[in-house]
Amino acid sequence: MSARSAAMAQVNVRIDPGVKAAGDATLASVDVTATQLIRAIWDKLAQGASAFDQLAIALAKDSPALASDRREKEDAARKLIEGIIQRQEAFEKTWGLDASTYVALSDEEMEDLLFDERMQRERAREAFDGS
Repeated sequence: MSARSAAMAQVNVRIDPGVKAAGDATLASVDVTATQLIRAIWDKLAQGASAFDQLAIALAKDSPALASDRREKEDAARKLIEGIIQRQEAFEKTWGLDASTYVALSDEEMEDLLFDERMQRERAREAFDGS
């Protein structure tokens, strides 16, 4: 899935400026760009990889600096990913979420759920207005 095509999708993320600066510094310390990291993560997600086990290897292939001192850089990349996973787990715990129970939905399934929700709200509004 890592083959690049002329038509590429774009991912936009809003991040606190301080978090971005700290993350950029960490990425720079392992000579990886944010784009390389996101592409590697998405490639692994598309392949169904578990817990990003091979992410450091994917990054090493994209980054000559990682390839030159692979062991140290792979360890740094793993620590970076572990930090991301820990922050995600902390977020889920804080908000009472369990991402392992989530089921991916197709666009059509999501549209159907939204339509059903809209209809339920409309029926509730009509029942309220009619009473």
